[in-house]
Amino acid sequence: MEFLMKRPARLIYGLLIASLCLQAAAQKPLSPDELVSLLRHVEGHSDSSIAHTLSAYRLTARTPDAVADERMQKLPGEKSRLALLALVDEAEFLPLSPAQIPAEPAPDFPTQQQIMKKVLSGIRAALSLHTNLLATRKTVFFQAGPMPGKDHAAPQLRSVGTQSVEIAFRDGMEELNGVPAESVYRHSLGLVSQGEFGPILPVIFIDAARNRLSWSHWE
Repeated sequence: MEFLMKRPARLIYGLLIASLCLQAAAQKPLSPDELVSLLRHVEGHSDSSIAHTLSAYRLTARTPDAVADERMQKLPGEKSRLALLALVDEAEFLPLSPAQIPAEPAPDFPTQQQIMKKVLSGIRAALSLHTNLLATRKTVFFQAGPMPGKDHAAPQLRSVGTQSVEIAFRDGMEELNGVPAESVYRHSLGLVSQGEFGPILPVIFIDAARNRLSWSHWE
C-alpha cells in the first residue's frame, strides 16, 4: 500500500491501524481444529448463513491445505466457499499450530544439505519436462472491511469480484493476450503473482541459496 501524502498520511495511517485493531478485536479467535468443528456444526445450514457465521471469526494459525480443501468441498454454495477461502487465506502466513507439526527431530546439517540438493534436482527435472500450454487463470479479489451499508465491524476479507484470463506458457515465459505477463502485471492494481507453471521455483531457491538458510520444522 502506498501513501502519496507525507505528514497527513501519518494521521490517516494511524487511524487506519487503530480502526483495524478495534475491528480485529471484534472477531473471535479460532484454531484450525475449532474451524473444522464449527463447519461440522453448521452442516445443513444455508449458504448465506454459513458465510455470515464464518465472517465473525479469525484464525489463530495456518490451516493445512488438505483440511481446507476437504471442508471446501462440503460447503453448499459460492458465498460460504468464498468466506472460508478468505478466512483461510488471511491466515496463510501464520505458523501452524503445535498440534499440526510432526514431533520429529530436526535433521543434522549434512542431511539438510542433501534435502536441498534433491529439491534443486527436482526443480531442474520438472522444468526440463515443461511444454508449451494454455491455461485459464481465475483470480478472486478480496477487500477488507464490512460491506457498504452494513453495520458490521469485522475486518475479514470479503470477495468483491473475480477475473478469468487465458494464460499462454511458451518457451519458459508466461503471456497474456500475446504480451509478456510481466509487463501486464507491472501495471496491475493489487497483489499479483506469476511463474506458477515453473519459473517461480528457481527464482525462490536461487535467492534462498544466496542467503543463510535455517531449519524450522517438518510438515
